[in-house]
Amino acid sequence: MKRGPFWFVFHAMALLIAQAPVEARLHTYVSDVNQYFYTGHESRVSFATHLFHSGNFGGIPYAAGAWKGEEVEGREDPYLSSRFYRNSATGAELYFMVVYGKFESDFHIPEVCYIDDGWSLEKRKYKTIRIGPDDLQVKYTRAEFGGEIHHIYYFFFWKNSARQTSADGAFMFRLSIRQGAADRRAPDEIFTDFMTAVTTAVFGDAEPPPRLFPKRQVTERYRASGKNKPLVGAVAEKAADLEAFLIGQMVPNPTIPFPVYQRRGLVLSYNQSPAAHGYRYTFSRSSIYDNAVSVIALSMLGRGREAAKIINGMMRSARPDGDLWFGLNTHNTWPDENDNDGAIIRTGANCWVGYAVSYYILSELAKNPNALNDDRILADYLQFAEKIASAVLSRQIQSAGDPRYGLVTGGKGVYIYASEGGTLQEVYRPGEVVWCSAEHNIDAFFFLRDLGYITEQAKYREAAEKIRSGLLKMFDRTTGQFHRGMRPDGPDTVQALDCASWGALFLEAAGERDLARTAMESAGRYRNRSNGILGYKPYLDLPVYEDTPSQHHFFPNKPSMDWNEFELAWSEGTLGVAVAAARLGKPGEAEDILIHMLDPKMNVRGGIRYADREIEHQFSPAPSAIGTAWAILAMKALEGGFAGNLFWSP
Repeated sequence: MKRGPFWFVFHAMALLIAQAPVEARLHTYVSDVNQYFYTGHESRVSFATHLFHSGNFGGIPYAAGAWKGEEVEGREDPYLSSRFYRNSATGAELYFMVVYGKFESDFHIPEVCYIDDGWSLEKRKYKTIRIGPDDLQVKYTRAEFGGEIHHIYYFFFWKNSARQTSADGAFMFRLSIRQGAADRRAPDEIFTDFMTAVTTAVFGDAEPPPRLFPKRQVTERYRASGKNKPLVGAVAEKAADLEAFLIGQMVPNPTIPFPVYQRRGLVLSYNQSPAAHGYRYTFSRSSIYDNAVSVIALSMLGRGREAAKIINGMMRSARPDGDLWFGLNTHNTWPDENDNDGAIIRTGANCWVGYAVSYYILSELAKNPNALNDDRILADYLQFAEKIASAVLSRQIQSAGDPRYGLVTGGKGVYIYASEGGTLQEVYRPGEVVWCSAEHNIDAFFFLRDLGYITEQAKYREAAEKIRSGLLKMFDRTTGQFHRGMRPDGPDTVQALDCASWGALFLEAAGERDLARTAMESAGRYRNRSNGILGYKPYLDLPVYEDTPSQHHFFPNKPSMDWNEFELAWSEGTLGVAVAAARLGKPGEAEDILIHMLDPKMNVRGGIRYADREIEHQFSPAPSAIGTAWAILAMKALEGGFAGNLFWSP
């Protein structure tokens, strides 16, 4: 009688027995029932031994509790472990296979082997079984051959939520429980018994001491403050719709049902009709800035699981040096390290990602001050944020004689426009952006400040203080707001809305309360009515298109058209004003802005349109992830409480 299909070879790493005991410590990994793609059955599995530590590929003991094992058919295969175990107390018997690999070809689902060997399979389904602290989700099937019955359970697991198989490797565990052995317990109970013995076993080489993080009493620093009123009426009624829209933008979804592995979990920037202008270029596009603000919004709403999925997608898409591409396709892998022609990097967007991860961590620390030591995945997120910070700090100007001293530069790559034969052409120019944006540096200040708080590392706090000093020198008391940026030869004096609204939030955090009120008043100059919608425009005293070819192409009859006379209700910027108004004690103004942005002219299919009208290459009228996420931020700022006050807190 066949004992089971155990003679195939997987190209994976060996699991060799080792005896040196190590101190028991919980190591939590991310599991799923499929190695090739994500399913809705992702869960966690915890071990007392760090299986991904290089010294512990030796792994599962032959004796674990009452379970005693032996290699199947004397196997000493260097690429997998396949054993037969018997419980000396109950008589239960099972086959246990462990595979470790770094390539998809190293794995295949166990049903393949059983079917090839003539077994009939039935009752295939998913099960959730409690193992220690985890509700582990597994794939189950019942197999029969010549009177022999096996109850098969299997799952895959990875070092962390990024699921980077090629870098860290992955494991597959398969248990085949024999029916008819002396143990009459249900198969699920036997599975639980064995997995409990395996996950609590301590074995292998001692791993390096884990990094210990300081306990952080987050709620003491970020206390709820202010007198903002609870959400009521039309604003409160739309909250659930905004939440559903944002989650619906996460891929896979009906627009991108099969995203590439690296981009799974990211949010599509727009919810566009296929008839929309430029749809074929943007239908799968996901801006990392949009993803970052979505993480914050979902964290505020208590949707930590969805927020974590977005963080995982950004981790998988990050470059080795800590930079991230500004825009990502989700239906293919552009841009990546092998194909990135035309891709740009923006320091401000990177800082938003780092800040979003920091916000998520602070939210978890508020629940458990020791969360970074208790949750290995959360510690991995912090490592991701620090990697981003390293890339940001590499762009900080250190020369005291430079007018940009202390500020961070803009990133890599720019587009310019040229007119050829009446056609407007985009021209990409690679290279470092030497200009320092006020908005980028506001983003960097909050990111590095909070990262310094989490880690207690002086380098982040000192960098944030340099940025603070550099920004304060950019405040223009004539206009009551920050200059748009700083060049090597002096200030970029363009007036931008975010340099007033975001500037007000920064000034409040920097202890400059009077200047914060001044900047808030300055933001009112951008208020306008477009297509019946009361909102805010992005600029003043600037042509609608800064480059001459575009300006003449789109306004051939009035090439002098500027933002002083051009009307636009821009949701992202408008809702940024609402957040600043709520923070600075103007809840009535914040609520008024929200009501206008939730008007049916702007609130379409549950989401907030990016703008009320299209301006090619700049503003889309489609429902957007970023407009929706900022609406949630504005609601939480107006509502008050921990989640709203944690964001860009004073």
